[in-house]
Amino acid sequence: MAECPVVQIACGNIEGRSCLRAKPKRSKQVFRYAGIPYAKPPTRELRFERPQRCSSWNGVLAAVEMPPCPMQNADAGKATDHLLTTVNQFDEPFSKLDEDCLHVTVYTTNPSKTANMPVLYWIFGGGFQTGGASGYDAQALCGLHDVVVVVPNYRVNIFGFFTMGRETAYPGNMGLWDQVMALQWTRDNIREFGGDPENVTIFGESAGAVSVGLHLFSPVSRGLFHRAMQHSGAANLQYIVRKEYTGALKAYLKALHITATNQTDIIAHLKRLPAQEIIEKTKSLGPKLDIFAVVVDGDFVIEHPSKLLQQGHTTPVPSIIGCNSTEGACLLRTTRPKIFFSSSTEKAWFEKAKVFMLDNMQYKLEKVDQALETVKSIYEKDFSDNDPLKWERMASAFVSDPLFLVPSISQALLHSGNGHPTYFYFMKHRMKCYYDDDFSMEMKKRDEFCECDHSDDIYFTFGVPLMQGNKSRECRFSEDEENLSVIWMKYIANFALTGDPNMGEKVDHEWPKYEPHGRLHLSVDVPIKEDDHLIEERYKMWKKTLPALEM
Repeated sequence: MAECPVVQIACGNIEGRSCLRAKPKRSKQVFRYAGIPYAKPPTRELRFERPQRCSSWNGVLAAVEMPPCPMQNADAGKATDHLLTTVNQFDEPFSKLDEDCLHVTVYTTNPSKTANMPVLYWIFGGGFQTGGASGYDAQALCGLHDVVVVVPNYRVNIFGFFTMGRETAYPGNMGLWDQVMALQWTRDNIREFGGDPENVTIFGESAGAVSVGLHLFSPVSRGLFHRAMQHSGAANLQYIVRKEYTGALKAYLKALHITATNQTDIIAHLKRLPAQEIIEKTKSLGPKLDIFAVVVDGDFVIEHPSKLLQQGHTTPVPSIIGCNSTEGACLLRTTRPKIFFSSSTEKAWFEKAKVFMLDNMQYKLEKVDQALETVKSIYEKDFSDNDPLKWERMASAFVSDPLFLVPSISQALLHSGNGHPTYFYFMKHRMKCYYDDDFSMEMKKRDEFCECDHSDDIYFTFGVPLMQGNKSRECRFSEDEENLSVIWMKYIANFALTGDPNMGEKVDHEWPKYEPHGRLHLSVDVPIKEDDHLIEERYKMWKKTLPALEM
């Protein structure tokens, strides 16, 4: 294992560590620089404030251990531990939490100013409530391709999105401003790690994909990135961005026993509380969805993204957008059961679908029964009466479509229609470790109706089937899955280099551009193939038929 070079950046010198090499023989040595501060600790008086640039340090910073994850409800992460596996090549404490969390981790094969490699800037998911940089290991993505990968932490939940209102001193979205500062840090320092600051691709999954969409719409982020990839998330989803969080504010103040009414007194009290006490006393609010998340602040988010998209206010960069085939069938049923519901009978489907339409899609009570009859008539065309899992499949698709596929397709159509290169994918691969004990005895087995679940694409984006190192849950991958990972990472690296997933390293199957007239997309499975007009009739129903009923 080669010795990791010391890197000098604006704030001081940094010592990293050498990673294990990925399995393929052609894999290069990857160096990891973990936990580099990009902002001052957002604690005490800096809690709920926008990030401030960090100070310089003397000597050599030992950037050898993964930084703690942002403060969050640790129990929420434990709820999905049995559903996922992550590579932990140095046996580090990935579950460690700290309010002092504003760090970046950089992976590179050549920390030289002259390397000029494209940069991939990953934004983690977690519904803006949980998550962190730990677990996103780039030993394969960097080792097999000449790219530099940057993974920042950003604040989540109340610590990252607390707001008292748009016109107050606390308009919210600190977590998004963290992402901006980490992008600025990348622009100013990435050349020292071998990266090209003029070729930065932002990409992310779930809330990370929503974040990418928000950066595409925000004037604040212009010039800090040059391409964008969104995995299972779109910012133009109506309910994901709100105009205010008055209900959440009241719920948090009540849970924390804060009776002050003056904003100055409220903030002073909140800043004095230990971070863990805030987490412990507000745990019950998460399942009720009394939470802080993205808000229209008039600065970073100037208007709801759905309106900005319609008006064409998007950064003109090449874009990849996509979803998985059964986003709401497993993982999200565990973390958000009120939204991603289960139903084994027609009666259960109607009852739970009605609640979903009223609570999450804001349909009028007097219109919802008529809307559901329309939904049922359209969806039954795609699900056979002879299928014993028909109503489970319909429940998964019914929720996944409006929350993932429909907004993603809408964004792709308008981005492409505005003349920007756009590529769409639909991942369908069923991973063997979730169904076959020969591939894993530790991974919880999925129901048959779950095909490619929320977050499955991350395994292939980072090349987990090709990685060396301990896994949080033991599993192995098939030869087909290893090959699919090679193919998928090749598309990503090509896109990062050129803005076209087909240009760069040779690909076996050309990924067609997504355009309004043909709507061609890449169907990602074994084998990969081209397809078109994804969920076309269901898309028309959500975009035209159902809105017309509301008029």
